[in-house]
Amino acid sequence: MPEQIAQSSWWNPFRRSGYSRIGEEPRTSVTAPSVLNPKVFLANERTFVAWLHFALVIGAVAISMLQFSDAEGGSPTKFMGLGFTVLSVIIIGYSLWMYLQRLNRLQRKDFGTYDDLFGTGAMVLIVFAIIACNIGIRIIQIEV
Repeated sequence: MPEQIAQSSWWNPFRRSGYSRIGEEPRTSVTAPSVLNPKVFLANERTFVAWLHFALVIGAVAISMLQFSDAEGGSPTKFMGLGFTVLSVIIIGYSLWMYLQRLNRLQRKDFGTYDDLFGTGAMVLIVFAIIACNIGIRIIQIEV
C-alpha cells in the first residue's frame, strides 16, 4: 500500500490530475452524453437572436444617420451611416454562420468549446473604427 496514493484523504494533490498511483500514466475517461439537454439548443438560438437584435439596432442607427445627414454627398454622417449599414449586414451574415455552425456541432455531439473567440472582438473593433473615422473627418472639416 505504500506505493498507492490514499484516495480517501481530504488533501490529495493527485486527485484531480487523474493519477491513481505514483508513476502511473493518467487515467482518461471521456464519455459522450447520450442525450443533449434542450437548454443547449435554446441557448444557441438565444445567442443568434441577440446578435440579430444588435444588428437591428445598428441598422436603425444607420438608417437614421442616412436619413438625417446633410444633403451634400461628402457628409461624414453619410459615411458613418453607410459604414453602419455594411456592419449590420455583416453581423447578420456572421451570426447566421455561427448559429448554423454551432447547431451542426450540437447535432453531431462534437466535443470542445463552443465559444466565439473572433466575432465579438471583431465587431467592437469595426464599430470603433467607424466612429474613429467619423471623428477624424469632423476634425479635418473643422480645421479646413
